[in-house]
Amino acid sequence: FEFDGAYVKGNVDRIELRADGTIRIVDLKTSRYEYVAKKIDEHPQMAAYQLAVIENGFENLPELQDGRPLGGAHLLEVGLDKKPNLDAKIKMQKSFTSDVELQRARRQQLHEVIEGMLANGQLLLANVGTHCQEKYGYGSCSIHLVEQVTYGN
Repeated sequence: FEFDGAYVKGNVDRIELRADGTIRIVDLKTSRYEYVAKKIDEHPQMAAYQLAVIENGFENLPELQDGRPLGGAHLLEVGLDKKPNLDAKIKMQKSFTSDVELQRARRQQLHEVIEGMLANGQLLLANVGTHCQEKYGYGSCSIHLVEQVTYGN
């Protein structure tokens, strides 16, 4: 979906059309580390999924285009079995349909990320160092070594 001049693209693990008429997004996580439950409402990936529904980003799914309310987004952690005595855990991000303040805050978060990525009005300097001359050094500096790029000539 398009948002603030950027195209947001991703893959959702599961979309549920629930009996109560709501849409619920489910993201499966296989990390061995448990996500902090109190931060789930700030989770940018889950927020992007909910915004994709609101912004009609699932063009190939007409069931999501008919104005159904969101039932929130769930983070289903299934990789926790690598730790003893831990079963799968579900963390629930509130619905953007029912919590418009949360939706506004996540829209602002996405806006700030896009602004940073677009680098509008920012001067980005290439720092040429000795590592740029090393054939097997870290990073790739070949673009820096083009005179027009590095020195603006």
